[in-house]
Amino acid sequence: MNQHHARRVLSLGVLLAVLGACATVPPAQNEDRVEELIDIINELDADRMLAQSGRPFLFDSEIVPMANDVYIMWRNIYDAGFSMPNAQIESLEPVNAATYTDYGDGEEMRAYFQRALPDDAAIARIRAQHGTFELILGDQHNGMPAVYGLRGPL
Repeated sequence: MNQHHARRVLSLGVLLAVLGACATVPPAQNEDRVEELIDIINELDADRMLAQSGRPFLFDSEIVPMANDVYIMWRNIYDAGFSMPNAQIESLEPVNAATYTDYGDGEEMRAYFQRALPDDAAIARIRAQHGTFELILGDQHNGMPAVYGLRGPL
């Protein structure tokens, strides 16, 4: 095998490895998908966000189990001026066994993080014009991360 052919084979192998790695990153842990989700949040469409929201939903430290209540929450925070203009992802970390303690140290919060969130759940810390927020993300809906929680401004 000549040197030119060997380089082409190596380049193809690296390209396939990179593409394969990208395909295995869950949407909830993929920065590009999270940025697209922020664009959807900034559309200020409560109906669309209800469809993009997992349930039960964690709003700050309150568990919101019913779809109608999640819809009312989105509508009310949008009416109050919530949006994420000029958003930058500060961090995107998978949920682990201790993450729940950042939201509360009670049994209810521990159970929420253990039982209600999908295995690929992640916390996205977003710095935006109006403050810093955290989104709890997991699973997917139409290729985008589903939102299981919102906290902030922090």
